[in-house]
Amino acid sequence: MKQNVYFVSGIDTDAGKSYATGFLAREWNNSGKKTITQSLSKPAM
Repeated sequence: MKQNVYFVSGIDTDAGKSYATGFLAREWNNSGKKTITQSLSKPAM
């Protein structure tokens, strides 16, 4: 079984990474693809 891994990144806060990830996950879920999203680090404070 072939699996694809996609990594969404950006160099600025408020660059739209969460929005883009959510959009892609919703579209892929709606098309029947299984998706998992996760954050790899804590946001800067």
